[in-house]
Amino acid sequence: MPDMRYDTEGLRDGARRHRDSSEEADQAGVALRGASVAASPFGRVSAAQSLAAALSGTQQRQASGTDQAAAGRDTMGQQSDTAGDLGDQNTAETTTAADAATVRGIADGMA
Repeated sequence: MPDMRYDTEGLRDGARRHRDSSEEADQAGVALRGASVAASPFGRVSAAQSLAAALSGTQQRQASGTDQAAAGRDTMGQQSDTAGDLGDQNTAETTTAADAATVRGIADGMA
C-alpha cells in the first residue's frame, strides 16, 4: 500500500523558526527601549535637544515595530502548528480509510 502520510515536518520547523524570530524581535524591542538618547553627543549646538528628541521618537517607533513583528511571527508559528495538526489528522484519517478499503478489497476478492 502506498504511504498515506502527510509530511508535517516542514510546517513544524517553520513554526519553530517563526517563534525563534518572534523572540529575537522581542529582545530587540527591549534593547531599544532600554537605550537612552541624550543631547550631549550632538555637542553644544542649539538643535542638540531637538535632535535627541527626534532620535528618541524614532527609537520608540522602531521598538513599537518590533512588538508588531514579534506578534506577527508568533501568529504565523501558531498557524503553522495548526496546519501541522490538521496534516497529522489527515494522515490518520486517510490511512484508516486506505486500510479499510484494502481489507474490503481483499474480503471481496475472497468471496
